[in-house]
Amino acid sequence: MSAPTVAAVTGIVHPALVALVGFALLIVGGFVFAWQDEVPRRTPGSPPILLRCPNCGAAPRGLPESGAVTCDYCGTRFLV
Repeated sequence: MSAPTVAAVTGIVHPALVALVGFALLIVGGFVFAWQDEVPRRTPGSPPILLRCPNCGAAPRGLPESGAVTCDYCGTRFLV
């Protein structure tokens, strides 16, 4: 359908119709992105995740609050 036909059928002028459709797409897109960005949570019954250095495979000693770890073995810095 063309814009004049839609305006005649719905009674809404074209710029308002475009704005309403754009707003609806914005809202739907927000829900889709929010749904996709869910972080999987570890349940109490699941095993812990083992962290290893991506360069040498050594286990890190401590995990600082920032999430950046430096491997004691090879010195590689990585995010967890």
